[in-house]
Amino acid sequence: NSSSSQQKLTFSLKESLILDAEVHLVDIYVPHGALSSFSSSIPYTDVVGKFCRIDWELHKMDPSSYPMYKDLVANSENCDNGSVIEMDLHTIVQKAKEYDFSSDAAAAAITNVKSMKPTGFVFHESRCGSTLVANALAILDPAKTRVYSESAPPLAAARACENDKSCNHRKNAVQLLHDVIYLMGRTNDPYETSLFFKIQSVGTHSIRLFKEAYPDTPWIFVFREPVQIMMSHLKDNVGDRAVCLRSKNFPHRNLKRLVEERFYGTRRIYSLFD
Repeated sequence: NSSSSQQKLTFSLKESLILDAEVHLVDIYVPHGALSSFSSSIPYTDVVGKFCRIDWELHKMDPSSYPMYKDLVANSENCDNGSVIEMDLHTIVQKAKEYDFSSDAAAAAITNVKSMKPTGFVFHESRCGSTLVANALAILDPAKTRVYSESAPPLAAARACENDKSCNHRKNAVQLLHDVIYLMGRTNDPYETSLFFKIQSVGTHSIRLFKEAYPDTPWIFVFREPVQIMMSHLKDNVGDRAVCLRSKNFPHRNLKRLVEERFYGTRRIYSLFD
């Protein structure tokens, strides 16, 4: 079974699968204090990358049936828990870059391994049609295009410093994001040339970090009339379980600031959150 086969994989073989772009980054674990480093050569520590073999043909041929990256991961046969490979992220990304650009480049050429630079980012409000945008990008030229739709690693990297006071420098988060995107852009498919990321709606808070990391990469923001978005969230009578109400009792500081700018009186402000 997959669990026993995973146990038989040696460290060297796991590493080779990653370097040959046979497996793909599906998640990262960023512990508290991981970005507290003062070293420019090691901007983060103890970040773990999780890899498995993604069946990209599923998404390329029928993106609407696998609209989110998590759907693609769940339906890729080699991505059950027993087949996931875990590696120290900083170590493996350095080895991947060495493999791609050093004397191993000849071997990389034979296996068609390369890392695609991001072609564009899609940011959005929720329930606004952003998945349709991502699917359109995927189906426009499936052979040449890879689209990550709301994948976990970029968002986790971008938000790594948000609630971690030990985070030493914003540049550490930028480097972590760079490394994540580099690994997710690696492919051994000679036809793939375009790489798109649709970021989760909460990733709107991190647009500045993405722009800092990739100042020359085009990006769009997809939006819709706010009332229509709220109606979409509430149409199934989900009440307080609606996504837009998850932070009702603990509103984000940016929302509080916006309300303070638009309304007068402290009592009026806080009554909005009751």
